Amino acid sequence: MLRKIRGSLMAPRNTSFRPYSAHQLLRVHTGTLTQGNADAFAFAWQNPHADKIWIVQFATNITTAGGTGSSVLYVGPGATATTEATGITNDIDLNATGYTHKGGAIMDKKGGTLDYLTGRIKDQNAAALEGSYYLYYFVIEE
Repeated sequence: MLRKIRGSLMAPRNTSFRPYSAHQLLRVHTGTLTQGNADAFAFAWQNPHADKIWIVQFATNITTAGGTGSSVLYVGPGATATTEATGITNDIDLNATGYTHKGGAIMDKKGGTLDYLTGRIKDQNAAALEGSYYLYYFVIEE
């Protein structure tokens, strides 16, 4: 219930209003894709936060194709920097240049069970691969 003071509406008593906390901000992490043979990791990233995160978008920008047809990137949350995972995608074509974007996933807090995001080169080599990856995420306040 709002109270009226001298013709103005005021906020209810004993309430506080916080429009945003640091956890509600969209964050972006970017890194470099590493070239390699089949089953090598193009990247591995550990959640640096003490809370879970929600990856809302994963994107790549491949500037130089990997060099071998049917080479793909598997991406998802894993237990270590060398865990193959497909929770986000298993079909980013590493032999095609340009941007791709995929849906997201929930990752555990740093030190949790699934606190790494890995990208593994599958099926064929991507020895000439050059490009970047981008994570757009929110920290989930617990």
